[in-house]
Amino acid sequence: MKFLKDSGFVIKRTNYRDADRIITLYTRHSGQIELLAKGVRKITSKRASYTELLNHIQFEAVTGKRGLVLTETQLLNSFAEKRKTLEYLTSMFYICELVSKLCPFEEKNEKVFDLLHDFLGSENGTRSLSAFQRGILTHLGFWDSAKKVTNVAELNNYIESILEKRLNTHKYL
Repeated sequence: MKFLKDSGFVIKRTNYRDADRIITLYTRHSGQIELLAKGVRKITSKRASYTELLNHIQFEAVTGKRGLVLTETQLLNSFAEKRKTLEYLTSMFYICELVSKLCPFEEKNEKVFDLLHDFLGSENGTRSLSAFQRGILTHLGFWDSAKKVTNVAELNNYIESILEKRLNTHKYL
């Protein structure tokens, strides 16, 4: 039985059956992974708040019949003080979608993890969203760091050309 202990950011949640949820995490040591969080949609669940988007959690998981199953969680940072503004929430959903769609599953990339951590931990949003976009593209090998961006629309079009489809949150920014 495989045992996994790591820390990561919740980047996607999908309801599964009556009381379960499949959460996608971007972790420092394992990259993007999916976990089955059993019973977190029940009213009495103590772990339900830990599975909110972009919470930084420490977790333990074991391999079950259908993949990794979440066993323990500890909240490291919820960034609750920043979630009060609509601007932060829209950028939060956008970076969740970027990380989820651009990063391959189970491929470790500590630079992307650090970029995500720095962006969320920056004071009063001092890091711009376009800097995050350029950073993730550079760390994944899609962008030359010496290349300058003429406008944000060009960068968004480039990301969508890589994905070969439109981003869902792009229309809200």
